[in-house]
Amino acid sequence: MKCLTDIEIERIAQNIAELEVVTTEQEDEVLEEFEQMLIAGQYVSQGGIDFARGALEKAMGPRKAQALLIQAV
Repeated sequence: MKCLTDIEIERIAQNIAELEVVTTEQEDEVLEEFEQMLIAGQYVSQGGIDFARGALEKAMGPRKAQALLIQAV
C-alpha cells in the first residue's frame, strides 16, 4: 500500500469496513490479486506493454499475464 495515495487507502478501508464477513482465504485472494495488479502496472510504466507482457508471461503464464495487463491498462 506504499504506492497508494491517502484517498485510495481511505476508499479501500471504507469498502473493507462495509463487508460483513471476510474469511482469511478471501482476504489472501484479494491481496494477492491486488499485488499482481500493482506489479503489472509497474511493468507497464517501466518498460512498456511488450516488456510487461513478456515478464508477466514468464512469471505467470500467458492467460494470467493477459488478464493482468487488461486490468493494468
